[in-house]
Amino acid sequence: MRISVSRVLSILIAAAVVLSGKTEALALDGYYMGQWAPDKEACGSKASPNRLILEQTHLRTPHLHCKLLGLRQDDESGTTFVAHCSDINTTWNDEITVKADIAHLQLKLRTGGPELQLVRCALPAANRMR
Repeated sequence: MRISVSRVLSILIAAAVVLSGKTEALALDGYYMGQWAPDKEACGSKASPNRLILEQTHLRTPHLHCKLLGLRQDDESGTTFVAHCSDINTTWNDEITVKADIAHLQLKLRTGGPELQLVRCALPAANRMR
């Protein structure tokens, strides 16, 4: 059975359109990356202790730094990273669970503390043009 390249391309484009309608994204989509804060007012101050930056391999706040070592789970319930974290006093291994869409992020460290509900400080450039 032979399938033409244009037919395969049409199928892939159709699949991408269907999948792009999801509101929640998996970590591999990169939706968790960016600058986040509890509210838009905290986004305005770069010195705000409530802001955090999530990158592909790091989580940073003014008081906490975690290096994301690997992906433990990535499904509709959220994405859990194995991480090595440190603050001013100590270092420890932890798990960080995130669930994100284009504008909101839920974040929880396994070692404790409340689940944080955050808003994105700036939309990714590709989405600002829509």
